[in-house]
Amino acid sequence: MAKRSPNGAAREPKKRGRKPGKHSDENYTQTSIYLPIELRNRVRAKLYERGLEMSGLIEDMLRDWLAKQR
Repeated sequence: MAKRSPNGAAREPKKRGRKPGKHSDENYTQTSIYLPIELRNRVRAKLYERGLEMSGLIEDMLRDWLAKQR
């Protein structure tokens, strides 16, 4: 049975799980790499300070590298 809001209207059930992101985007694929732990930790700390993600950093760096290969 659908839950009702205070005004009596039926409410949509809350969706569970992760919000849509790269994991559900068909244009992305997951890739594993090996990094020294100390390097990974330092990079993650800087990214956290700036509110960024590792995948975004790697994507930007790879695009820059590819552009220089022309």
